[in-house]
Amino acid sequence: MNKRRTREQWLVAWEAFKRLISDPSQTKEFFVIINALSGPSLVQGFQRFVATEHGESVISEKVDLIDTLKNHDYLRSLPEDSLGAHYLEFVQAEKLKAEDIVEASSTKKVRNPLGEDLSRFARRQRDIHDVWHAVTQYGRDDLGELCLMSFAYGQIKNGAIGMVAFVGAFTLVKRFGLGVFSAVYFAYRDSRRAKWLLAENWEELIKHPISEVRASLNVPEPRKYNRLLTSHS
Repeated sequence: MNKRRTREQWLVAWEAFKRLISDPSQTKEFFVIINALSGPSLVQGFQRFVATEHGESVISEKVDLIDTLKNHDYLRSLPEDSLGAHYLEFVQAEKLKAEDIVEASSTKKVRNPLGEDLSRFARRQRDIHDVWHAVTQYGRDDLGELCLMSFAYGQIKNGAIGMVAFVGAFTLVKRFGLGVFSAVYFAYRDSRRAKWLLAENWEELIKHPISEVRASLNVPEPRKYNRLLTSHS
């Protein structure tokens, strides 16, 4: 990649970052940053993914997670204690649709051409975002989104996500105090201790009780986040 292209990507990412910090609800800016600064992390993640039995199956059978997530009739048919039911409750409470994250991630500002298989992995990595909200119990409030970014960094190792989480923590100090750094760090620590979630069979896991899913993936209750959020509500 030439130096001019690199400078352009950093400029696009920096402008998006400033907009995201001023309004954390603008999810699309987060994906502008990811698209601009993904670097080698996407390819490395893909190589790790296809080396797993489920990853190879997703790619060879052309499975797209969003097809399951947008089927609300199917999700409603699942048991009340299932991950799928909790995910549906979350997106409906937040007035979200699985397609929203697709729209948020679409940007013409920076576009790195990907092959079909790598694109499918990238889409899966994108579409899992709100499922991870349900699994980790981080909300869509500013602190929750920041903690989920930190958790995602531990899983995905995309430097852009790490940058947003680190700098974003400073923007919330005025509201939450220095405890925000502890909450963000514990989100990262818990992520590193959990299984590698991208390789999991989410199409199957959404049928299972959410408590069992969290236990099997080693995703604990976010106590630091809950405590901080409660103390400043």
